[in-house]
Amino acid sequence: VDPNAPEVTNAMGVIRATDVECFRSQFSSKPNQSFLALSFRNNHVKVLRSLEDEMSITLAPMGSDVITLIPLTQIPFGNSTLEFAPLGLLGKINGAGSILNQAVKGRGSDGTAATIQLSLNGVGSFCFAIRPL
Repeated sequence: VDPNAPEVTNAMGVIRATDVECFRSQFSSKPNQSFLALSFRNNHVKVLRSLEDEMSITLAPMGSDVITLIPLTQIPFGNSTLEFAPLGLLGKINGAGSILNQAVKGRGSDGTAATIQLSLNGVGSFCFAIRPL
């Protein structure tokens, strides 16, 4: 070991939804749009409550990770509202990339149930997150 070699440390930073170019334009009129941030390396999940909310990340020297940001969709459910995020196919580096299309139908205020339709590419176990708002 070379005693004069520089000390190698972890790289630390943050990720925001505004780091994704298409989110900046797509949600510019919705600054409080919520997102689900998912770390592939350690399966850490965090709800980002706005475009500027942050998820901290730490990478070991020569390390890497894939952080997937998924917009949360608000769905009326009776007298309350649910937030839905399709995580995609499990075990894939970017499982959410398997989602080709998402549509929510039947969002009536008359108590009718909402139907979520997804088009997927690939095979495997599909995962989603849903929570009361």
